[in-house]
Amino acid sequence: IAYKQLKKAVVDYVSLSPIHSPPQGFDLCYSHVKKFPSLAFHFRGGANMSVPTENYMVTVDEAGTRCLGMRDSGENFTIIGNLQQQNFHVFYDLRESHICFMRAACTSLLPRTSITPNSEEI
Repeated sequence: IAYKQLKKAVVDYVSLSPIHSPPQGFDLCYSHVKKFPSLAFHFRGGANMSVPTENYMVTVDEAGTRCLGMRDSGENFTIIGNLQQQNFHVFYDLRESHICFMRAACTSLLPRTSITPNSEEI
């Protein structure tokens, strides 16, 4: 359901026509478009997840073609994939049945060490 609404919102927002033959696996792609609409998922109970453009419009080639990085589930539900969840902390409160989302710079959470195998390990 959300996919069809999002696809329509992108088409309505972008003044250029989508490319006619999108790369395999993608449904909606644009060349030479820099700005796309803001995206927010609104959940029952009040949780909201504002998703940056790079989490739903994927750059697929060196020319800068960008494609909608989501697909229609074909069902009456929406799957929020790992692309949309990148750089988010997702918190689950199972006792209270709540979920919340917080933006995070996940690359800054990685340890800054380098591992170099010694000659005995090679």
